[in-house]
Amino acid sequence: MSVTGTSEMLQAPLRGPVEGQLERLEERLLRPVLERISNAELVKELSWAANEAAALAWVTVCPMRVLPLLLEEKLRGAFKKWDKQEQLR
Repeated sequence: MSVTGTSEMLQAPLRGPVEGQLERLEERLLRPVLERISNAELVKELSWAANEAAALAWVTVCPMRVLPLLLEEKLRGAFKKWDKQEQLR
């Protein structure tokens, strides 16, 4: 395989249908978490973390497969940061 062929395989997907699917997956994965949270500031932090995960997933070869793991990692980090801030307050 040529170098050109290899680089084409490793490109992020084109915007369009996949972008919409990724947004719907993000929403579907995040909704159950947010439904259990009553604190508006925490919801904001978790939403920010989810958007960050989606942005990172988007630049990968398989964003739909990567998003669930990235989202879990980002949410875990957001909860950890929130707990630490709560302890300091």
